Amino acid sequence: MKILVYSVPSEMHCVFRDITNATNERTSLATILPPVGVGNSLSLIFAKQPVKLCCLITANLNSLVFDYVARQAVAGTHMNFFLLMQLPVLPPSFYSTSLEEFVSQRVVELSYTALDLADFATELGFENGPFCWDEERRFLLRCELDAAFFHLYLPAEASGDWSPTERETPENRSRLKASFSTPRDAVDYIMDTFPIVKRKDEAKWNGEYRTKRVILEIYDAMAEAARTGIPYQTRLSPPPADAAVAHPWPVEMPQQAPTPPNPLEELSAVANASWETPLGVSPDNVALFTIIEVMRLIGGAIDSERVRVAANLVRSPAIAAAFLDEGQAAEWVRVVGQDARPLPSNVIQISRFQQGTPDLPWADAVKQLKGSGAIVVDSNGKWSASSKLQLLPEQDWIRGRAAVAVQLMSEIEPLVAERKILAFIRSVEDGTARRAVS
Repeated sequence: MKILVYSVPSEMHCVFRDITNATNERTSLATILPPVGVGNSLSLIFAKQPVKLCCLITANLNSLVFDYVARQAVAGTHMNFFLLMQLPVLPPSFYSTSLEEFVSQRVVELSYTALDLADFATELGFENGPFCWDEERRFLLRCELDAAFFHLYLPAEASGDWSPTERETPENRSRLKASFSTPRDAVDYIMDTFPIVKRKDEAKWNGEYRTKRVILEIYDAMAEAARTGIPYQTRLSPPPADAAVAHPWPVEMPQQAPTPPNPLEELSAVANASWETPLGVSPDNVALFTIIEVMRLIGGAIDSERVRVAANLVRSPAIAAAFLDEGQAAEWVRVVGQDARPLPSNVIQISRFQQGTPDLPWADAVKQLKGSGAIVVDSNGKWSASSKLQLLPEQDWIRGRAAVAVQLMSEIEPLVAERKILAFIRSVEDGTARRAVS
């Protein structure tokens, strides 16, 4: 089963659900998404403000007790809406203010692990960077939420006996107690209906069903807290959603990052193949890294078309030779490596240099940076880097290429650049470009 919660900052939140299988394995049923498009087979449930309602729904749909109930209704591989509407999702009235806070803290730490959810976290009052991904903390956060929802779905008296419910008949109560003497017995039984979780735990933890043990221990601690009136104490240190377990915000962008007067003059001092694309770096990451570095170097507001052309010179370094003399082109090939050689295989994607043509890595990178607020667009359509634009770790290969590309684009208009690129392509096709740098 899979459920996704889709967040639209300051407007609404919606739950987006796709039941993909009906296995007995514990799965991640719900999460928080930034504003993105979804596939046509996915259904949306809108949850209006307040934003904490989104956290409550997410936690509820993720709970093991809800998973157990849902599996009683799902016979196939998908959950239709008429089934979902019949499932016992808890209404907001079930949650006290303190319980809302308990759930929201754990949901935000589990969900806010990337900058594209910064707006969602800010609405909840969390101003820190994304939370670090720590498997042990995430396990305990989920266990605490599961234990809490077991208490909500299976209410117990202080003695541990079943709490009476409205319209409960003596016969119904007798049948319930004949199956499960106490709510804790029901929790014990439900946990055993996840055999895949149990098998994986036993394989990893020397035969122990650890998930069940920890949830029952936390369940008992919460029951003791309810009996004594002493608040439940989390097992996590630091506590959930503490800024100490979050990444620091990226350092503020300087207004104008220092660059060499002319990076082309520095090429002779760079070792052979120092700016070669490292193995394993995907085109998507190259596009993202390039935009970040180009925006960092520019520092101020800039036309997006200049950014696009400069970024493409970094991504396809062979094209940069269109703007270099023979000596510079030879040095460029020496420093960048095989990707900078003016060969048809290195320039065949020329269509992406023409404005308006599809370029998915570029589009995805721009969407990510704008969505996270790292790039802001003013009323004139110009781009600027905000303080949320993360500086890259040491990436000399991308920084070197970007410095040259920004220098080249500062000296020529984008439309002129495209004409020079087309002329360069023709020279690649007839072989004159290869002879010029060989």
